[in-house]
Amino acid sequence: QPYVGLRPFEAHQRDRFFGRERDAQILCDRILSGRVTILYAQSGLGKSSLLRALVIPQLEANRARVIYFDTWGQQNPLHALKDALGALAKTMGVPAVDPHSLTLTELAKLLASVAESSIAMVFDQFEEFLVRHAKNLDPLRSELAALVGAAKLDVTVVMALREEFLAALEPFRTEMLNLFQSAYRLEPLGEQDLAKAIRQPAELFGGSCEKALADELIQDLKGGEADRGTESVTSFVG
Repeated sequence: QPYVGLRPFEAHQRDRFFGRERDAQILCDRILSGRVTILYAQSGLGKSSLLRALVIPQLEANRARVIYFDTWGQQNPLHALKDALGALAKTMGVPAVDPHSLTLTELAKLLASVAESSIAMVFDQFEEFLVRHAKNLDPLRSELAALVGAAKLDVTVVMALREEFLAALEPFRTEMLNLFQSAYRLEPLGEQDLAKAIRQPAELFGGSCEKALADELIQDLKGGEADRGTESVTSFVG
């Protein structure tokens, strides 16, 4: 403490995650107002931290039931996703169902009917699915298209991935015509926000960071040696 290092921030650490407040608000507004949102950025800029520490708690504060999923390394990620949705349904008191006998749309309708709230499915590290399953995008692709196109269902999907994999989403656009309509590019932190990310966690824990050290770190980051946002900054200072 107070720096978490290179691993992503979690919701319980949002009090020390500084510099991305504006990004979180813009992204939440887009997610809540659309059916599908793409979050993309250069590697290491803090997409996962932004989602976990700020965006998901804010969505939940807006009475959305959030399903976060980033397990794409399994042989059948759609199975794993449906297992996660089935487990969530069980915790919500839904009578036992076989999630594999239902589509994503049917599972989302089931969850929405019990939760009486909107459903937000956040797919982080989505480039892993695109790489590992490039030759077998279906049935996940077709089920996602049916989900975002379902009428009378308050559901939204978020895909977070590294910028260089945006073109790999093109096969999804054949069935999701508005796929790129709501896309948000996460930019590197500006100098003022970098200073907040470096200095304010220490101050939060009753410590301090010398201005000269903070300024030197900022110049190193701006110089391109490690222009990767809050996650990398905290590892340097920690």
